[in-house]
Amino acid sequence: MRNYVLITTALFMLCAGASLIGLHPLGAMVFPVPIVVYVARRYVERGIGLVACAVLAGFVSTGSAKVSLYYGLVAATGFPLGIGMARQWTYGWTIVAVAGFAYLVVVGNILNAWTDWQEQARQTYDLLANQLQYESSQSDSDNAVSMVRNIVWLKDNWTAVGIGLLLWPLLIEASVGLSLFSLWLRRRYGIEGVRGSFCTMRTSEWLVWAVILVAVLCFADYRWPGTVLRTISWNAALALAAIYWLNGLAIAFYVLDAARQHMVLYMAGILALVWFGMSPMLCFIGLFDTWSDFRKKIDLFVEARKQRNNEE
Repeated sequence: MRNYVLITTALFMLCAGASLIGLHPLGAMVFPVPIVVYVARRYVERGIGLVACAVLAGFVSTGSAKVSLYYGLVAATGFPLGIGMARQWTYGWTIVAVAGFAYLVVVGNILNAWTDWQEQARQTYDLLANQLQYESSQSDSDNAVSMVRNIVWLKDNWTAVGIGLLLWPLLIEASVGLSLFSLWLRRRYGIEGVRGSFCTMRTSEWLVWAVILVAVLCFADYRWPGTVLRTISWNAALALAAIYWLNGLAIAFYVLDAARQHMVLYMAGILALVWFGMSPMLCFIGLFDTWSDFRKKIDLFVEARKQRNNEE
């Protein structure tokens, strides 16, 4: 109990201190990690206590009830991950719970400050565009000119794509965090954790109906363009693309795992996909896995290869 009090006090001081100097999101982000550890070890009441500590730190440092509530919600993002590990959910459902909860928290905060969020994005993109334009004028770089065009496009269409793009880093962070926590808690406390792994995680087949609905909305936006329809359809399409991209990446890792390759080749494969611009192909691989189930085909191929080797 003494260690818990010391940890809570230290987190309160870190959170309040960061908030006082204006680092509001970072101030709240000190809580999810210890909450995951406590909840995974079935000390749920201690996790609730840390959420209350985050709320108190936010209120003391800012005096705003809205900010303190947001701090509590950010801290509570550790609960889905901890509960999933304690109750041995599947890897895929745990990712859905963690990333989904975090996404709702972030989107809720954006909607609460919609005008400010748009203005900050415009200012950021203006700074980037001006810097790249200066660099392109000095070096006459085609890459810089292309990047300026992309930034200007993002600035003009930020409302229609900004919310959808937010799911990409959240899914990646949730996957990395779950894998690391599972490994550490298994070795440190003997907690079995979630069932399955990143490689075996597979997107639900029912999600394809959401893809069909979004495709209809995108067609409607093309036929009858409008701000509201475009905001809904484009953001939803990007969010779904993030989910299927992650599934495609899991399939790529499954191939390497089946071939029993070293971790260096895992990283080299990812870098190659990014470097040669093939990363978007993972979205299509993840989508068509709904009908093809590539992992089963990989297993059949590996098994057939083993039989041929044994016969030889």
